[in-house]
Amino acid sequence: MPASIVLFLLFWLLLPVAAGYAQTTAFEEDFTGAVPPDGPAGWILGNGWKTGTTTPSSGSGGNNLEHSGSSGTSAVTPGFSLEGAGLATLTYSIRRTGSYGRANLRVTASINGGVTFPIVVLGAGTAVPEATSSYRDISVPLPSSLLDKSSVALRFEGLGASSSGNIRIDDIRLIAYATAGTVSGTLQFSESSGSLISGTGDHTIDVPLSLDLTALPGVTGIQFDVRWLLGKLRLGDIVRGDAVSDNGSWTLRYDASGGNLRVVLLGQGFAALPSGRYDPLLTLQLRADAVTVSQNDTLVLSNAVGAQALSDGADAGIVVGAAKYALTVRAPVPIFSVSASTFDAGDVDVGASDSVLVRVKNTADQADLQVTNTTSDNPLFTVRPRSGTVAPGDSMDVYVTFSPSSTAFGRQQGRIFFAHNGDKSPSSVSITGKGRGGRGDAEGDGSVDVMDIVHAIDFVLARLTATPAQVAAVDLFPFPEGDEAFDVRDLTVLSQAVARGQWPDEVFLPMDVAPAGKTGDAIAHVERIDEGGSRYVLRLQYDTPIRGFQFIASSPAPGASVYTSADSRVVLESGYDETRGEVRIVGYVADGEALEAGIMDIVLSGPMDSPRYATVIDGVRNRIAVQERPPTLLPPDDPNPDMDAQPPYPNPFYACSDILRIPSLPPGTEAEIFDMLGRRVFRTRTEHSGFEWDGCNTSGQGVAAGLYIVRLKFEDKTRTWRVMALR
Repeated sequence: MPASIVLFLLFWLLLPVAAGYAQTTAFEEDFTGAVPPDGPAGWILGNGWKTGTTTPSSGSGGNNLEHSGSSGTSAVTPGFSLEGAGLATLTYSIRRTGSYGRANLRVTASINGGVTFPIVVLGAGTAVPEATSSYRDISVPLPSSLLDKSSVALRFEGLGASSSGNIRIDDIRLIAYATAGTVSGTLQFSESSGSLISGTGDHTIDVPLSLDLTALPGVTGIQFDVRWLLGKLRLGDIVRGDAVSDNGSWTLRYDASGGNLRVVLLGQGFAALPSGRYDPLLTLQLRADAVTVSQNDTLVLSNAVGAQALSDGADAGIVVGAAKYALTVRAPVPIFSVSASTFDAGDVDVGASDSVLVRVKNTADQADLQVTNTTSDNPLFTVRPRSGTVAPGDSMDVYVTFSPSSTAFGRQQGRIFFAHNGDKSPSSVSITGKGRGGRGDAEGDGSVDVMDIVHAIDFVLARLTATPAQVAAVDLFPFPEGDEAFDVRDLTVLSQAVARGQWPDEVFLPMDVAPAGKTGDAIAHVERIDEGGSRYVLRLQYDTPIRGFQFIASSPAPGASVYTSADSRVVLESGYDETRGEVRIVGYVADGEALEAGIMDIVLSGPMDSPRYATVIDGVRNRIAVQERPPTLLPPDDPNPDMDAQPPYPNPFYACSDILRIPSLPPGTEAEIFDMLGRRVFRTRTEHSGFEWDGCNTSGQGVAAGLYIVRLKFEDKTRTWRVMALR
């Protein structure tokens, strides 16, 4: 803003002050008495602040105060008094280099002589002018919280946000105006800044004004002026706040001519505003004619006058607080929107494609939307068209096509990005889809797991006839072309891939959530058991015959499967996916038959978290529901046994086939066997020197596979071990 306009606005702002207020100079500094680089007497200069003679100001000339932009320190004035002041104005001249950022300086104030500075006089971005070639004048009314205070100090804060450059400050002056009465109210802008989109339509901005009143008989009339410079800016309306919303009690009149607005609010009869805060008292609604480039303007509030609710209309002592409002008038812009934020292409077979309609809209009322480039971060989703123009209020149809491949299928997700000339470009939407029938996906559900192994077994055993799509999915040997035949080699490639989570060419199997189990009564339970001593058991209990199972869980270290309590028909494979940090466990019955309902304990050498993927296949190739029981921590073996005995062996042992033995026991030793539910399944008392158990319970039947507790008691001594029974 030219210096002449600033001086004119300053004169115009303070015109009523000169007429009715006693003026004094509360503080003044032109740095003439300073000896560079030291500051004037009483000043405190931080590192990066100094006085100098370079580039004198157009005012007093000579010395000025300089700040280096990279220094985050302050320059503090001596203390001064504003006692009796009803209004005060700070002015100074300032010049900055182009590399000194506008947001690198602010001015704060203290009312305790410079101990703390909680009051912001000029915020970052307003204490420094835009121009850089010469000195510019800054003028601002001081906040009302500084008025009538006896120990005030100012602090110029360099925020250290510029890597280079400097500012120079000169001719600092603070004028105080003593009123005949007491300041009893402050009228000010409630906000410091805002932006307005220009042009036709319903584009307006609300600029609220607040009023703070202290103890008075009440205020029955208020008058004030607002001024701006931008010719395209105009007043649309003034909206009353709740306190003055009654048209019968309050009369609102205003006159807007060019950039000058005069507002008069007058109470009728006995209408008056008592002490309190009114935010907003009134709200200015502004609009602007269309501009081609964004423009900045400043609304200036001045000439605030109030009348007390007395017969003589005594002055209410209303002063202006925050007197400036920074307004940015923006050129009309298109508004980008889409019909939804997420889209789903559904299930698509490998080799086929399906498209989803994404409707792009321009909800603006006067600017064309230019979509310049549309891209996808997942190559399985392609977009057309990639560009186009959307008129105001119109839309453009964009089609996203999902085409899964034989190696990239399963649950897929991606984002579609739209580059355009509207706000917040690029914009994006999310899209998902599920590819089915890729490499290894014999079931055609989009995942490759133990279900596909069960299918492959039935293909090899000629118990199930493969469709052409299943042939393409499971014919894996020689990898990857196949030989149009099914045999154990195809099964081996598939089972190894499921266990490792990737194919021999290091292509990962599709990630997915575990498919849901069938509805019905059949269910499986899984339980994680920490036995102690770096032994971990994954217990699977199933109440229906099963042909296979699979678990995937996070694990801090490779937890290779050690053994399982199932019979020899079960093929158990495990692997560790280092990329995902997961252990994978796969088990299936190799002969195509099913295991009878029961319990299976899978012993691991490392811990695992709750499975994120758990599925169990029953005897007729259905998935059954899997539920997890709370994990169990078993007590360790006796840390300090009070009975000498060798541990039982072999461990694990096959129930009804092996003999579990503990030699060299005193005659009369009581031996008991308990299952993990605490039920006693066997009890005996030794007659000779040892203990033997064939894995049968007290009824002579073989116990179920799983963990058991062996407890020995002799006189007042005991000893316990855990043993694993296999079937």
